[in-house]
Amino acid sequence: MGWYLVRRIAAMVPVFLGATLLIYAMVFLLPGDPLAAMAGDRPLTPAVAAQLRARYHLDDPFLVQYLRYLGGLLHGDLGRAYSGLPVSSVLAHAFPVTIRLALIALVVEAVLGIGFGVIAGLRQGGLFDASVLITGLIIIAVPIFVLGFLAQFLFGVKLGLAPVTVGGGRPSAGCCCPGSCWGRCLSPMWCG
Repeated sequence: MGWYLVRRIAAMVPVFLGATLLIYAMVFLLPGDPLAAMAGDRPLTPAVAAQLRARYHLDDPFLVQYLRYLGGLLHGDLGRAYSGLPVSSVLAHAFPVTIRLALIALVVEAVLGIGFGVIAGLRQGGLFDASVLITGLIIIAVPIFVLGFLAQFLFGVKLGLAPVTVGGGRPSAGCCCPGSCWGRCLSPMWCG
């Protein structure tokens, strides 16, 4: 078991390096200037642009920039977002809501999946079993963003039962609709 874990972790290293290199190269090859994206509609003076290029090492060759990026990742520095905030603080701010969503999804997924799976197993070959199978296949076939949009439109806009967006006020209430939608999408896998 120990050697299996060592082999799996060792296999993660080239995958991680390949994925980060590919993503970094795709962002590097995007047309346009990153400084223009940071500045928005305000034009930058050449002096400010040169200062920002030196600060963010934009004049360095691609490989040097990538290795600097990897070094930052290894030290826990994820860089800065376009807003100027550290990416780690942006992620830390969103993390509690993500955990809340995942817990709601897990509860909905387990209750629906195990519940319907047990009932369908007890009535094997019957109408309920067939309807659970067909409903599960439909739910798995529909992309989660489509199901989420439909749930948001129906329960948030038309019926007014759930907030349309997550955030503000009581964040737990805003997580119920997306969390249960996420759980419903995964629950057919528990039915067996």
